[in-house]
Amino acid sequence: MFAVAGIIIPPVSVTGVSVTWTFKIFLKDSPHMALTGIWSTWHEGSPDEGKSFSIMTTAANSFMSKIHDRMPVIPAGAVRRLAQPGIA
Repeated sequence: MFAVAGIIIPPVSVTGVSVTWTFKIFLKDSPHMALTGIWSTWHEGSPDEGKSFSIMTTAANSFMSKIHDRMPVIPAGAVRRLAQPGIA
């Protein structure tokens, strides 16, 4: 059994590579972006302990659908909330 917890991953941009192009995706109205993810510790306290995380994805919006059929989940207002004093 393992526990899973939510996380917010603060990249500056997301880079994707296709066969012929490299894409750097960022928010046009903010220098910061956050992605939604989950993380887990497997076999905690044992010699087999490991940590893993995954970025959650959703169907692509109209902009991203020109590049890919999926995109990261970007939580609304997450960067603003993380920047507030006392928020950890």
